Amino acid sequence: MRRNLALGRSLVERYAGIEAASARAAHVEVLDKFATLEQELPGASDPLGLRAKAAAALEEQAEALAREGKYAEAQAPLETVLRTWPQRDVARERTRIYAEARDLTARQEALLEALPNAERKRQPHEGLEMLRGVEPVPHLAAQFADLRKRLEEQLAVLDRQPPKILLRDGYFLDYDRGQVIEVSFRVTDDYLVKSVKLLVRPEGGRWREVPLERSTLGYTAEIRPDVHRNGNLQMYAVATDASGHEGFFGTPDAPKTVQRRKGFERMVN
Repeated sequence: MRRNLALGRSLVERYAGIEAASARAAHVEVLDKFATLEQELPGASDPLGLRAKAAAALEEQAEALAREGKYAEAQAPLETVLRTWPQRDVARERTRIYAEARDLTARQEALLEALPNAERKRQPHEGLEMLRGVEPVPHLAAQFADLRKRLEEQLAVLDRQPPKILLRDGYFLDYDRGQVIEVSFRVTDDYLVKSVKLLVRPEGGRWREVPLERSTLGYTAEIRPDVHRNGNLQMYAVATDASGHEGFFGTPDAPKTVQRRKGFERMVN
């Protein structure tokens, strides 16, 4: 009992020393003392959360250095945390992030120099595409956010309207039995047409996409008999611009119908 009492008093005194170090904001000392305490009493509790507070303070020091691009210096306080508290996930994750950021800095600085060209050329979609999937390193995050905002605002000014889709002259929504149906669309936009899709189905069937061949005149598709099955065919086309606006020729709920001409109608035509 005397041995246990002596050990208990020693542990209480050690924790009092940790409290005193915490009051002085001696964060490294707090972590060192708690690591020693834990060696004598594995799983020792920390009722005041002093260990976590000290670790968080050192992690904030590291973050402040990282925001200035000083990733090598930012590793030092994190190494102190992990040396005294290997299970600390926050410090381990930031160590990984800062190591990656150090390697990415040169590449992202070059990207920041290139992005304003898209703004000057009034081609904001090019800049936004360059930014796709980029996770800025901490000290460059504000610059990337500013450039992204400027490009998005420029795109909003240039690309206000959805695309327009019209059936080109000389193409009709009817056909004769056994024929390949050919349809062609003229698609325009106030900024940029990004994609055009054509979906078709026999009446009562399932939608399927038909490839479109792009040319200077428009977007053209050929629909084979094994697709239209010599019956009436439903279709709709959708065009998307750089801002995500969509324009339609028909819709899934109100598709256009390509009629198969009957024999008498073919003779009259």
